[in-house]
Amino acid sequence: MKQIDKSINGLVRRIKQDERLKSLTFVKGFSSVEHPDPLEGYLIAVSTLDLSVGTNFVGESVGDNLKGMVQTATVKFRVYAPKNDGGDGLLSLCCDLSDAIEKSDTMGVCEDVKISSIAFDNDANTVYRDVVATLSFCVYEEVAI
Repeated sequence: MKQIDKSINGLVRRIKQDERLKSLTFVKGFSSVEHPDPLEGYLIAVSTLDLSVGTNFVGESVGDNLKGMVQTATVKFRVYAPKNDGGDGLLSLCCDLSDAIEKSDTMGVCEDVKISSIAFDNDANTVYRDVVATLSFCVYEEVAI
């Protein structure tokens, strides 16, 4: 599982380097870090929602001396709009983020990216959209025959 965590962190680092997203603030989701209130710029909270381990084993198609399984992670990028924006640029930014996810996926693990409808966060007193990426990893090890 540590390998998957490192892969997700690497993906997020590459996404943050995209020219269209460099000026944005990324934070860990569910973090105790103080956030500006009211928001003056876009804020993207990144969190891994879940991790599931498949029960199907990969073997014959990979190699005779390998065994492994498919593990799937769901990563959420919650994009908060600044209070004075009202969400006008939110869809465009989420589309840029979606493109950056696909472009930054150098390992080919991203299966799906979805953008949610706009919603209101009472605590942050602002609107947001979620960009959710489903990532699948084949974790395997070499075994003696």
